[in-house]
Amino acid sequence: MPSARGTLGGALVLAGACATAPHPAEHGDEPTGQAAEHAGEHAGHSHYVEAPRSAAGAPPPSWGQARERVLPHLSTEGRGVSVELIVALDAGDLRVDAALLRSWTLEQDAVMAQAVSNLAARDPEPFWPLGSGLYRARVADHRDLARLTLTEQISSLPLSGAPIALVVPPSTLLLLGDADPGAAHAAAERLSGRSALGLIWSNRRWAAWAPPAESPLDGVVSVQ
Repeated sequence: MPSARGTLGGALVLAGACATAPHPAEHGDEPTGQAAEHAGEHAGHSHYVEAPRSAAGAPPPSWGQARERVLPHLSTEGRGVSVELIVALDAGDLRVDAALLRSWTLEQDAVMAQAVSNLAARDPEPFWPLGSGLYRARVADHRDLARLTLTEQISSLPLSGAPIALVVPPSTLLLLGDADPGAAHAAAERLSGRSALGLIWSNRRWAAWAPPAESPLDGVVSVQ
């Protein structure tokens, strides 16, 4: 059964939410710099970053059971980037398919709005400055790529120009402004030869983004 999916240009990622939960740990307890970057990469392989522990054999939850557990999930399978819904159960992550949506008698957009709100509530400050106008989603709860859906928080960051997201599978999300060459240089240094998918936040939607030829990110960032 296909899961409930949508492209990043669709309404699924337009819902933002204000975070309310306390921070689970002090920022000072986290690794910094390249050590933190690679620590996050390794953590990404341990759970459902892009390859979930499947809970497909579990009984389908009711909406009452799923409401506080539904989350967005960013998938980089195939071409480009897409968003799907999952329910974070004790047995693993259950993909939300069309049949489950019908059983809840809810529209996909309404469930996604709840999912984004749940994700935002996990950490009030999910985007940490790395210096030179560059930010990273670094909560380290295996959901950092999905924080691309926290568009209200991203739009409030002090970026120079339109927000640019660099999606680096399996678990790294970098943010910078499209009019900030210093941040572009910092991002290129952090990527250290790894490739990334580029997206730009424009007209209240994410769209594919390729850096200009003079950018240090040219040749590193692709649109699919």
